[in-house]
Amino acid sequence: MTQQQTTATPSPPASVLPGEPERAPLAAPIFGDAGGWAVVVKRAGDCCQCTGQCGATHRKSEGRCDARHGAYGGKGHPPIRLEAAPEDPTIPEHAAARMTPDQLMAWCAPCRSGAAKKAKPPQGKKIPAQSEALFDMEGLG
Repeated sequence: MTQQQTTATPSPPASVLPGEPERAPLAAPIFGDAGGWAVVVKRAGDCCQCTGQCGATHRKSEGRCDARHGAYGGKGHPPIRLEAAPEDPTIPEHAAARMTPDQLMAWCAPCRSGAAKKAKPPQGKKIPAQSEALFDMEGLG
């Protein structure tokens, strides 16, 4: 009896789900496992899941961003690439990297950027420059 050798077949790239056409390449940043990107984007219906966290009202699309993965990005811009990232943009990257797909949501780049800017804590007050010298220099010299 001879043993049959089995060769491991390489797994498909993270941007391809079995039985589906190849999708656009992964968009950075991606958190969690690389295969999770396709799960997150499919669950989102290939559409950004922002509902105003970015500061925009998204009025034209009933309160949810209408950016679709792979859609026309505008004149001189590449196609839209969705990112898989936490809903809370203040979560540090090292913590987000351990998140599972069910803890991530799909973002278009403008919404994620806007949400991160909006979530930043306000900077402290700047101290005005001191107008008087620390030491009285009169009488020297």
